[in-house]
Amino acid sequence: MSKAAKPKATRQTQKFLWELIGPHRWHLLAGSLMLVVSAGAMLALPQYLKHMFDTALKTGDTTQLAVLAAYMFGTVLIMVASIFMRTHLIAYSINALLATLRNRLSQHLLKQDMLFFETHASGEVVSRFTTDTYALREFLTFSAPQLVRGLFLGAGTLIALFYTSPGLTAILLLAGAPIGLAGKLLGEKIRVISKKQQNNIARYAATIEETVTNIRTILAFSQQSRLTEKFESQTQEITTLGNRRSLISSAFVATNVVIGFAALI
Repeated sequence: MSKAAKPKATRQTQKFLWELIGPHRWHLLAGSLMLVVSAGAMLALPQYLKHMFDTALKTGDTTQLAVLAAYMFGTVLIMVASIFMRTHLIAYSINALLATLRNRLSQHLLKQDMLFFETHASGEVVSRFTTDTYALREFLTFSAPQLVRGLFLGAGTLIALFYTSPGLTAILLLAGAPIGLAGKLLGEKIRVISKKQQNNIARYAATIEETVTNIRTILAFSQQSRLTEKFESQTQEITTLGNRRSLISSAFVATNVVIGFAALI
């Protein structure tokens, strides 16, 4: 793709995404607001505990302790309610968004010429409607909100830590640089592996589809052994890529722990 075509493709992609998100933007905005509320409530809980211990140890004022406990309980109720609303609103929006996406994919599929169907296995096409959209749903419903929540909690924790100890905060921020670099490098590798894995899963689904469709011919010509070997080869490729992905993810987590403890020590 030429450099001039890339911005055009990017604009087309952004336009397409906005057409999908647009009808559900208010639900997504409300869900995002609930995410901020729940994260803020979670950040407030340690502060309540701090004041409760200070009150109990220093003053022994049971009345003030009861008031703080009531505030803490109210904060927990707010956190629980916001988590429920956030999960429901985002899941509702993503389900509706994916329904629209599947409809658009169906319409686009029916506009293809015969060459497309001759060069793409039916199982591979079906996999794009099922496996790929399900993976997208899992990411948008669970992984993406957890990422935003983690960033918000991280920012709030840094602010509280800076208020407590600016020096320790500076050390942790310096430790965050290699973690960010490791995340970028390993993330690129995981993205490449994930793409290969999705393609292999699509080819595996295509083989299953073709086997079921042509089972009479397969049995008539005794091709069971050949197909068994093909299935085993494809599943082995999928397993190998999955193991490589988990190995890289494990290495990233271990690296984070090592760098984090090194900064504290």
